[in-house]
Amino acid sequence: MVTSRSPKPLLRVRVLLPLPKALRTRVLKAYFLLFFVFPKVIVVLKVIDKRYKQLRNTSPRLDFQIMCDIIISTNIIYCGIKMNIDVAFDFTSDTPNYWNNFWYDGVLGGGGADPDAVSKTLQTYHQFLWSKLLPNGEQMNLSMGKGYDYLSWKNFRFGSDSILASFRYNRYRKLLEEVSKTMPNYQSFIEDFIHRTYTIGGSIIFPKENSINRARGVNPFIKDRWDLTLECIRRYYKNYSSPLYETLVKNKEFFDLFIDFKGYVDFFYLQDCVSTDYQSVIFWIGDGDLSKNPMPKTVDEYLLWIEKQLDFVSKRNKRIELEIQL
Repeated sequence: MVTSRSPKPLLRVRVLLPLPKALRTRVLKAYFLLFFVFPKVIVVLKVIDKRYKQLRNTSPRLDFQIMCDIIISTNIIYCGIKMNIDVAFDFTSDTPNYWNNFWYDGVLGGGGADPDAVSKTLQTYHQFLWSKLLPNGEQMNLSMGKGYDYLSWKNFRFGSDSILASFRYNRYRKLLEEVSKTMPNYQSFIEDFIHRTYTIGGSIIFPKENSINRARGVNPFIKDRWDLTLECIRRYYKNYSSPLYETLVKNKEFFDLFIDFKGYVDFFYLQDCVSTDYQSVIFWIGDGDLSKNPMPKTVDEYLLWIEKQLDFVSKRNKRIELEIQL
């Protein structure tokens, strides 16, 4: 797939499939013209057509289009299948049993299955979004699998991570009960948050080995907060200490793919989490002190936490939507 970091193409071929009947003759003529002008393209298109048919068999609900860019000056052909991604798609909707018996104790609740592991749409979206040119110049081409091989490329094995959280844990019951008193329907409030954040803008991938996902969830100074996780990543690139530093160092090979913090942020469309000069992270609550309990402590702080996350996921979804339209 061509990205903004790819050389400017001399020719772009984009074919929507399946073709409307009225266009088939016209496209066939263009196909033969391409054969005489750019014979290499024919071979590439055959490979892409085979991949397209495989995708239609495995993901019949998803929308794809063929895209081929030819850069003659460098004798490189960038080709791929570009997906029409629905940034509003809720991954709990294709996660069997997610909402079955969700609420089990008043303000506490949890899904019956994990979209990060089960949603086929999420897995496919990840594959397409992150299969692109890396800041270090390599082309990441992710392959889908199961379990440990959820997504793979070279010696990397990636898993999906939902990066937004509402902290529906028993240890926060008292605060959640206070929150529930401030609104007519707390359960609908939380369900709306889940529907909106289990979209592609609320998800990312991390290597499964030396799990960053697990480390940021159990660390008492991070506790699954994405803004603090990103601050740890910023500090890693500066070689500064943080609660996640040891885990991030073990993932050096992964972070080297992005060269620096800006490369990481831009690759994953995280610009709305940082300052315009990429020198600081925008903290959703608190001052970013990584030596204190990071959890919301009051009702107002909790509601602000939810608001900031919803604002972020909305902006990131818009960035992703803009990118896939290019």
